[in-house]
Amino acid sequence: MKLKSKYWASIAFLLFCSGLFGQNDSISRAYADARMKSLFIYGFTKYIEWPNQEKLKDFKIGVLGNDVAIFAELEKMAATRTVQGKPFVIKTFQQITNVTDVQILYVHRKTGFDINQILEKIKARGILLISENYPFQSSMINFVQVDNQPKSELNQQRLEEEGFIVSPTLLAQAIKSPDDWQKIYRETKVELQSEKEKVQQQKEEISQLQQETERQLKKIEEAKEEIVRQKWEIHEQKREYATLVEANEDQQKNLDEKTFVLRKKELAIKQQETQIAKQKEEMIEQNEVLDKQIKQMSQQETKIEKQKEVLSQQLSQIEQERLMRYMFIVLIVLIAGFGIFIFRSYQIKKKINEQLEEQNIAINKQKEEIESQKQLVEKKNEAITASINYAKRIQEAILTSRVYLDKIMPEYFVFYRPRDIVSGDFYWAHETKNGKVVFTVVDCTGHGVPGAFMSMIGNALLNEVVIENKKENSDDILNHLRDGIIRSLKQTGQANESRDGMDMALCVLDKKSGTLEFSGAHNPLYHFRNGSFNEYKGDMQSIGFQRGEPKPFVKHIIQLEKGDVLYLFSDGFVDQKGGPNGKKFYYKPFKELLAFVQDKPFQEQRSIIKQTYIDWRGTREQIDDVCIMAVKF
Repeated sequence: MKLKSKYWASIAFLLFCSGLFGQNDSISRAYADARMKSLFIYGFTKYIEWPNQEKLKDFKIGVLGNDVAIFAELEKMAATRTVQGKPFVIKTFQQITNVTDVQILYVHRKTGFDINQILEKIKARGILLISENYPFQSSMINFVQVDNQPKSELNQQRLEEEGFIVSPTLLAQAIKSPDDWQKIYRETKVELQSEKEKVQQQKEEISQLQQETERQLKKIEEAKEEIVRQKWEIHEQKREYATLVEANEDQQKNLDEKTFVLRKKELAIKQQETQIAKQKEEMIEQNEVLDKQIKQMSQQETKIEKQKEVLSQQLSQIEQERLMRYMFIVLIVLIAGFGIFIFRSYQIKKKINEQLEEQNIAINKQKEEIESQKQLVEKKNEAITASINYAKRIQEAILTSRVYLDKIMPEYFVFYRPRDIVSGDFYWAHETKNGKVVFTVVDCTGHGVPGAFMSMIGNALLNEVVIENKKENSDDILNHLRDGIIRSLKQTGQANESRDGMDMALCVLDKKSGTLEFSGAHNPLYHFRNGSFNEYKGDMQSIGFQRGEPKPFVKHIIQLEKGDVLYLFSDGFVDQKGGPNGKKFYYKPFKELLAFVQDKPFQEQRSIIKQTYIDWRGTREQIDDVCIMAVKF
């Protein structure tokens, strides 16, 4: 699945720009931080009761000092939300003396206002003071940063003196004493150790990728050398062919010249034969005359015979001289042809050398351009990677922490392996006030940066539906999530709009009764009990817009027994190509793998599943994000 929403594409572009320009990055972080604090301030209105709040017509929040970001975020929130059914407005004050009647007053220590003067100004006026980075217990509620996450310190005594009634839920989550700080320190230390292990694992994976990259680069270099060698051989063969063609043309020309000379010789021989024939005829006539005169010339016969012999010798000598002249002419023609051939070969060789020189100059120029482009691409890749790494930290911050999972979940493990630096798959869990634990594995549209954006939307909607709206039935949660996705992505069914959404398997565990509710959007739930297997299939619809009347999601109810094992997962493992034939892993072998490991200790299960995935994939590219959650009761 791929992200197509123009709205979220623009956000992706802004985040990309933030990685390239430090100033824009700082502004983005400031507004993101202000957004989160505004949500906290709004959330306090649900857990604190003001004196005489039923008499209020509206709810006022004041910002002391020039804190533009948080004022803007509160203004946006006031346009779409209410406090206990009443509208609320935002005010800003530049001096303590200007503070009028408001229900909440926010101030940051960086503005330089004295906290004691503020407390004196608002004393006994029913104003809740929310500060940031002031000393411990100096305010009513004070924001502090713990592991880059906002936490709240709460002065219970001062709140009670001012007539505020604080919900036990808020009291349980806030920092009220040094002991609470010690507890946070211990939890942070555990999370830090977990992060160190993850970093070490990532270093090993990066090292493997680097080795694979070097191997591929070496193959590419060898291939380039082979291409160059083959090009040179082709060039040499072309040059030899051109030389042979020219030699053949020269030989053909010499042959034509020799043929012409032979034809001239044949003509001369024919002329000579004609002349000899005439001479023979004349001799015959003369012989006839001589026969007639034989009697008269008998005395001269001997003399005539001698004259014949002399004539024959002269004819033979003339024939030899004529043959010598012909051979001399042929020799001159051959010498001239050979000289022309040598001259033509020299000209061709000179032209080829000039062309080779021009090609070498062009190749060197192209090599310089390629090197320059390579450096530019490397710089851009570094900037993009930095932006994505920052997005990774944001995504990891919104994932349910392992410390919280250890607190609310039974025995469990998570095998989480993003395809890229950031992921479109994520896991989420929350325990409600009624002792129910909602946990899910979600597969969002796409992977990498687009998938990460979709996962942030899904995480925010889960918080809204389960935590804020207090939905606890599995089918009800999926129905509200679908409405939230359609609303957030503005999906109306138009042809050119986003078709993005989520596939997921969601469970609601009732710890008191031991029952489990399951609802799924495409993704199933695998259930093992005493070696037997049962599959609860999800509905054939995604969390997002679909044509036609939307169907409500189905709820499956399971009565759990001790030793039951559940598996929730995305499709990244089963769709991974690998093995000897490069095929997908598929669901049947995946079920067989889970059946093999389901009765083993969870740490061993995770190791076997991870190694199976690595061995199956081999050197092939990971094609999708992978997320598997296992829970044992």
